Amino acid sequence: ARQYASISKLSPHKKFNSGGISQLSYNWVRLNMDDLIRVEKGFAVASGLVRDHNGGWMFDFGRYLGNFIVLECELWGILDCLKLISDHCLEGVLIQTDCLEVVNAI
Repeated sequence: ARQYASISKLSPHKKFNSGGISQLSYNWVRLNMDDLIRVEKGFAVASGLVRDHNGGWMFDFGRYLGNFIVLECELWGILDCLKLISDHCLEGVLIQTDCLEVVNAI
């Protein structure tokens, strides 16, 4: 069974600083996975934050994954979030991650 939880500690009402990345087109979103994998007591949690084309918070998510390496956690987190994004019928997504291995795997 999939388990999801809110990760409200991420201050969803704060505007996103794109860090030099240009504005997205309407109906596109940013999926931010940077530093959002946590491992505690042998269990990993993948979480992410989705913002609209203007940088406004749309939703966040978290999934308890069990015993995985960080690379697997981040990939599972991205896959789960892409499923949630597709449920919103959005046109495109920009995935932001700080893990080059994830970029290469995708």
